[in-house]
Amino acid sequence: MQTICTLLVSDVMITLIYSSLKTEENLEVVKALPTSRLMLETDSPWCDLRKTHAGTKYAKTDLTERYPAVKKEKWKPDAMVKSRNEPVTIL
Repeated sequence: MQTICTLLVSDVMITLIYSSLKTEENLEVVKALPTSRLMLETDSPWCDLRKTHAGTKYAKTDLTERYPAVKKEKWKPDAMVKSRNEPVTIL
């Protein structure tokens, strides 16, 4: 938390990826961040939100019904790549 306070005093922007929501401790830090300093992270491609992450209860990212996800070896134009953070998942 001290690092976050130092960064905020420095007037920097902060970006989050799904692993930022992994633990309850991380969620407390995220809750303390002013939204005016947050930027959406869209280029952390191999960082998906997992059901074991504490932040799962706050996220709505299950778009597999609308956009099926397949393994990268089986990629096709009308599907997302499984375990990738695709821009379409930003709600």
